[in-house]
Amino acid sequence: MTLYRLEGDRLVPFQQEDFSEYEDTLETWIEQNSTVVLDGETLLFIGRQQVTAFGKNLDLLGVDSDGNTIIVELKKGRAPREVLAQALEYTAWVQTLSYEDLDRIALQYFEKRNYPYKSLMHAYREVFLSPAEVEGEEELETRFNQRQRMFIIAQKIGPEVEAVARFLRKAGVDIYCMEFAYYVDQSGQKLLDTEIMVGREEVETPPYPPKPNPFREPLERIEVLVRERLEEDFNTIKASKPKKDWGKWFYFPKTPYEGKDFNLYFRKNNTIRVSLAINIPINGEEICDFFQQRAKEIEHKLGSGVKLGKTGEKTFSIYEDISWSGNLDDVEGLIEPIAERVATYISFLYPMAREYDEKDRKG
Repeated sequence: MTLYRLEGDRLVPFQQEDFSEYEDTLETWIEQNSTVVLDGETLLFIGRQQVTAFGKNLDLLGVDSDGNTIIVELKKGRAPREVLAQALEYTAWVQTLSYEDLDRIALQYFEKRNYPYKSLMHAYREVFLSPAEVEGEEELETRFNQRQRMFIIAQKIGPEVEAVARFLRKAGVDIYCMEFAYYVDQSGQKLLDTEIMVGREEVETPPYPPKPNPFREPLERIEVLVRERLEEDFNTIKASKPKKDWGKWFYFPKTPYEGKDFNLYFRKNNTIRVSLAINIPINGEEICDFFQQRAKEIEHKLGSGVKLGKTGEKTFSIYEDISWSGNLDDVEGLIEPIAERVATYISFLYPMAREYDEKDRKG
């Protein structure tokens, strides 16, 4: 396909260039612009030319918003059939990595590039999570590397490679093949064109299906009870579930109460966290001082187990962790008291936050 640049009524053709000598350049472009890999999907790269247990160099290693690992193999010119075996070998190695292994690789990568991230979890939170989702670090660690996604990128994906990749995808292997073309016009303007050859279709049998949520029904009952306990002033409250944890968010849409969510989480360490999470970039550092100054009042109302402080780089929280047995048979007895606790948090802290908002708007 010929590409043209429009100059008035003239069509100036782009000349496709051989890119076989610039594999490192393409690797850098993809590393710095992760959304080019899959139609705008953001990826977080954590390794480049990472040495595997087999002594080979994996071009790019990353994670997606679900914590799945990303394996990118780049080939100059036409992708040989051997690239499939190579990608599968890399993926077999990546599949064995624990969160601690990925964290170590990521830290080395971040340090070389002077990135400000202190850990893989820190980077993941900054890139993918909303403030309300930063809770439950233990739960998030278990979700890393549950699946692996392979990407083969070359100037040309031959019919043999494409056919085998489609077969692997039907067998449940999450593999993608992408072609790219590099163009330059008469003025020296450059253009990169990409096309996904394999990967548009769904993976038919995901190898690691998501775990069912054992708290789904109790959480739904808690939501109903919370609504029953709140007065009319709170009838606009909405609820949703986070992507990464077993919990509920309660929030107020179309109000000045933006960036402040009431959260309930069943956590891995046999605790239940109830909290008000505040997005600091949206609301400013001053709101943290406002609540800290009211700490005694908050403790008097909510009890001595309540804590105030930052629970993430961008999040200030008022929270408590309630211990329980971890036995699902005991959840039934927790539904009423937990609903009462969440309703108390909302009915007490929501007006306090609105007070701050009013004060802030008046200057």
